[in-house]
Amino acid sequence: MSTKTMQSIEKKEPIKSEQEPDACYSKQEEVGNLSLSLDTMKRRLMISGLVNRIRQTFQIQLGSTKVISIKKVYRNIYVGQLKKRSLEDFLDAIYLQFEFFDDRNTIYLPVFDRTFNDLRELPQIEKRAYYWQDLLSELRLIKDN
Repeated sequence: MSTKTMQSIEKKEPIKSEQEPDACYSKQEEVGNLSLSLDTMKRRLMISGLVNRIRQTFQIQLGSTKVISIKKVYRNIYVGQLKKRSLEDFLDAIYLQFEFFDDRNTIYLPVFDRTFNDLRELPQIEKRAYYWQDLLSELRLIKDN
């Protein structure tokens, strides 16, 4: 992938996992160097990516999350600069943030990073990030049978 943006992988049928035969991923999307796979039946998000040239994978059980939100990080805003420049000019990163009921560490999933993404891609990336936040938050609220 030439640019590090959120890219949807469109599939007509749910994807079956080779490692977990009972898993059924209904939605997949690439976010920078990470791949998101959503299992709507079991309400979990599988995240995989390369870290130091080693593929690492972990899952987030959506039922164990307290809040799923968007966190924006800005840098070097000094007094009076917002009169001349927009707030987006100072945006450094956007994260999909997962907080848990058991107060374990919060997970920050990078969605936009100024060092990898062009600022012109921001509207589309931000739109996709809010879409995923809404989708995951809705699934989080569904009660188990």
